[in-house]
Amino acid sequence: MKQQELQQIIGKAKTLQGYLEKKGDIQWQKRFFSVVEPQEKEFYLVYQDKQTDQRAKGTILIADIKEIVADGDKEFLLKYPNKNFKLRAQNTQIRDEWVTALIHLKKYVTGNGILDERKKSLQNSPLKHGSISQSPRSHRNSELIKPSKSHKVLDPELSSKISLSLEDKRLGSDSNICDSPTKVHKTAEEIFDLLGLQQYIDGIKPKEVIQNRMIYGYLRKQSKSNNKSGYMRFFLLISSKPLYLNKGYTDERILTNSDLPPWMDIDKLYYFDSNKISENKKTSKELLMHEILEVKQFDSIQSHQEKGFVFIVSEQKRDYYLCSNLETDRQKWISALNVGIATAKEIKKGGGQIKKNVDTIAKIYDQSEALQKKKADLRKKIDTDCMHFVLNYYGDEQKNDNIFTLISYLADVVEDMKNTLEACLHKEPPRQDIIKEYSEYLHEKILQEIKQFWDQHHEKINNEGILSLAKFFHDYNEKLKKYVKDNRLEDASNTLLNIYASRSMTISEETIGNMIQSEKKITDPQPTDEDYIYSTTPVDLFKLINTAIDSGYRVCPTKGFLKAVGKFAQFSISFYQEALQEALEDDLFNEKQLIVFCNNTVKFEEKVKEFQKRVQTIGQFSDEEVDEMLKTHEIIKQFITISTNAYNNIASNHLCKLRTLFQKKNFLDLNLDDLFNTIFENAKETTQLLFMKYQKKLWKDILDYLILFYFQTMIQSCKKAKKEHLQQYIQKLQQDEQFLQDQFNEILFKKQLEQSLSSFQNIQNLLTTEDGSDVQKDIKKLRIAFGIAFTHKTVAYIFQIRKDLSKDDIEYVVNTSENTIQQYNKEHQNDENLQRIDIGKPIEVLGIDIDQEQQESQTDADSSNQRLKKKTIFISINTDDSLNSSVTDITQKDSKGIITYTPYQEENLVEKIEEGYLYKRKPDKYVYDKRYFKLRDNGLYWFLTETSQDVQNKIDITSIDEVNADGESQNLFEIVLQGSKGKKGKIYKFKAENKQERDLWISSIKMQMKLFDEKHQKEIAPIEAINIEGKVQKIITDYEEIKRKQRALQQALERKKKQEEKEERARQLAQMMQQNQKQDQQIAPSVSIHELRSSSQRNASIYAPTPNQFVIYKNDQQEPLIKKQNRNCFDKISEMCSNFCRKFK
Repeated sequence: MKQQELQQIIGKAKTLQGYLEKKGDIQWQKRFFSVVEPQEKEFYLVYQDKQTDQRAKGTILIADIKEIVADGDKEFLLKYPNKNFKLRAQNTQIRDEWVTALIHLKKYVTGNGILDERKKSLQNSPLKHGSISQSPRSHRNSELIKPSKSHKVLDPELSSKISLSLEDKRLGSDSNICDSPTKVHKTAEEIFDLLGLQQYIDGIKPKEVIQNRMIYGYLRKQSKSNNKSGYMRFFLLISSKPLYLNKGYTDERILTNSDLPPWMDIDKLYYFDSNKISENKKTSKELLMHEILEVKQFDSIQSHQEKGFVFIVSEQKRDYYLCSNLETDRQKWISALNVGIATAKEIKKGGGQIKKNVDTIAKIYDQSEALQKKKADLRKKIDTDCMHFVLNYYGDEQKNDNIFTLISYLADVVEDMKNTLEACLHKEPPRQDIIKEYSEYLHEKILQEIKQFWDQHHEKINNEGILSLAKFFHDYNEKLKKYVKDNRLEDASNTLLNIYASRSMTISEETIGNMIQSEKKITDPQPTDEDYIYSTTPVDLFKLINTAIDSGYRVCPTKGFLKAVGKFAQFSISFYQEALQEALEDDLFNEKQLIVFCNNTVKFEEKVKEFQKRVQTIGQFSDEEVDEMLKTHEIIKQFITISTNAYNNIASNHLCKLRTLFQKKNFLDLNLDDLFNTIFENAKETTQLLFMKYQKKLWKDILDYLILFYFQTMIQSCKKAKKEHLQQYIQKLQQDEQFLQDQFNEILFKKQLEQSLSSFQNIQNLLTTEDGSDVQKDIKKLRIAFGIAFTHKTVAYIFQIRKDLSKDDIEYVVNTSENTIQQYNKEHQNDENLQRIDIGKPIEVLGIDIDQEQQESQTDADSSNQRLKKKTIFISINTDDSLNSSVTDITQKDSKGIITYTPYQEENLVEKIEEGYLYKRKPDKYVYDKRYFKLRDNGLYWFLTETSQDVQNKIDITSIDEVNADGESQNLFEIVLQGSKGKKGKIYKFKAENKQERDLWISSIKMQMKLFDEKHQKEIAPIEAINIEGKVQKIITDYEEIKRKQRALQQALERKKKQEEKEERARQLAQMMQQNQKQDQQIAPSVSIHELRSSSQRNASIYAPTPNQFVIYKNDQQEPLIKKQNRNCFDKISEMCSNFCRKFK
């Protein structure tokens, strides 16, 4: 028989079924027979009482039939081991069909070696892994080789498979709807509507997502002891992940409680009494899937007598026996529930962090044994997923330069990666192999895409884009720090925030500059409602800073951003402080404007503290962190310094007037009443406009200086006083003390007033002591009150009125007081407040006449010009061979005022000033302020005094263009700052104590500029070669910083070139002077001067009075003589000196 015909016959035999009569022990019994194939190439002839029965009553393994024999017209006999089956059909034709079919099936199984193959397979092979049923399986060789003791006693698994085959023949259906309700039960659709579930089911798209996660239907819930009765309940399970793995469907979604009605939880097995469900009552009971131990099939020994198909749902303390009407349903429930249990336990383990189904990824990774193939398949999957995101954001178009689209697209990729890694981590066992390969490949893919975008489009990205990208890196690092540890993420975020801060600083410079200009223009500020005057600058400045927080924190709400804003705030406030301090030093403001700056400090302190508190609250910083970040104390300290400088200028105007009121006055003729009225009228308007603390301070200083000049007059009068004047002096001191007590009692605090007036009692003690032995405490207190102006000379002047004491007593008091004062000075040499009066030193020694004081000061100044004062400057010795080639211009002026230029070559031994006193000139004024200067690596700083801690201002080394000696005086020099657009910048003018100090300051500043440029040039080189962890380049490169450093380098090179050109001209001049010495000696003795003037009229000329010297002089000092001898030589000199003359002018 041909194979094709055989297949047709076998196919027809498989479908054979119908009623036959089976001969029993007594009579014939009608049974429904069917041929079933419960597993491949294994055929059974089964019979039931009727076609609709759920279970087979008996089975006959066709392979075990020994012989099939027709008997009579309708009957046939099946010879079976230990038993024969006698069957009868309705007619001969039907009988022959059965006989033929069974014979062919037997031959098909035995004649083709199928039986032997089956035996061998079951004997040598283990059971296949992954059985849905949790019940143990047994080998089936005995059933194939020999018959069981009874054809009605079946293995439960075989019974289940035969039942499934029968149901397939009868129903041919496949659905997750298990069992159909009877007429007395509600349908699933009706129940869903009553539960309010249907709208949620319809809202989940696509439909396959929910369809593959649901199983529902009626089951009979019964007890183990009575498996033929129970209650019908409607069971419902919605799982986080698909339940039907055998269908081939899969997706990567995880359903959560948010996808379901509020009363319903995911991964719970609910069961309802359908008759009790209503719209207002959703009575249900549930089983937590993650608490279920197992779900397995249950069959009794007499399973063919059971009604329905039972399975067990086992919890820790209880078993539930559930019964379905169909074996198909039972197997679906068992399979779905076991998958649901595994899913629920995985979700529970993840603690709600699992948001993606990674079963597909795991399947792709595991489908190959070779590691490289695994990696390639996984990367292909990643690339495909990324392409879906790209299409979602960009469509079919190419990627554009929109940073926000890129960030949104990559944020979704990062979120998907996080969900994937979280899900892999909570698999059982954890899939560390997938986590490693997945994270490494996708992480690098993301970073390289950002790097490529940044390198191409960084110039087009605005501040909002910068902050958004910084936020992306921050979130990326936070989300994946458990899986990916890469310093480049934090580095990229910090770099972007620094770029944002730098851009904001550049923008704020102009705004803050406008604030300063506005303050300069308001020359007559008016009082506010509080009767004080102050400007809106504190509000405006912090409005600028707070606006940066408001706009930026909305985009990038991170601590890193707040630190960047802190950096911006520091810069903005410092920029304002430096600009204002410079303007104050230049004395560009009137008194009312100075009052504004004093009062502004109070407002600034409030605003700084408010800003600090706000940043601390937003970022949850500790006090130490926020103070370190904002440098709050330093900022407030600098504002206090500014207010102090402004106040000093205010106070100086009033205190200087005091001195004139006491000039050439006799002590006994002083009338404090008139003096106080004059002082009060001058200071009244000023103090009313000041805040309270400055009012008190100004009145206190006025009182202290009034007392100072008062006692200056008194002590000077002591020299001419007579013996009888002593009591008058004492009486006047008492009266004047009481007068001042009365006048200032309501103006100053009690303690302040007592401190200031204590000097009256101390002086009275000196005037009333019997022998001078008990006044050393008073002398010490007077030294504290009057500062360094109170010396032992002052004591000697006071005791000139003590005609009642002997010279020995007076000498003893003076000598003892000298020791007391010296000891005090030694103990408090660093105490600025006790060593100096607050504002200047109007009196050097208390009791000396002003004219005498000025004469002694002039003598000291003249002597200081003859040498370097080691008390005023600090010099360090630096041996640097690289400085040998530099040339410094040293100028000298002879008695005629003609400046002589002599080239000077620095030696190996180089002196460098580190710090010392200089006089700084105010702009547009011939007034110099004495300041203490410190030259450091990055700038020239100046302070009020040597012991001051607060910097008044500074000049950055990088901003200096030139440092030149000033031709107006031997002591003067200037620092020229770099300008813009080819123009010169601001010029600072200084005066040293003498010419030598001036030259040392010039050479030291130039040396510092050169050292800084060389150091900066070395630092600029490696900017593009920053590596992270020694593997790959950083992702975000600060190209703006690179450009700034390149510009700084270019400026340094230009300065160096300019200096080299200047030095080269000097060398050429010196060389030419030497080369032409012989020619100059040939000039006629009568010729003493040779004029060298270019066609362009300059204000300076050069002449050679001797062969080896030339002189530069002003044209209006002497008419030049024109001599033709050796004119070419001096023409060359004139040409090379032209630039020098212009510079010198």
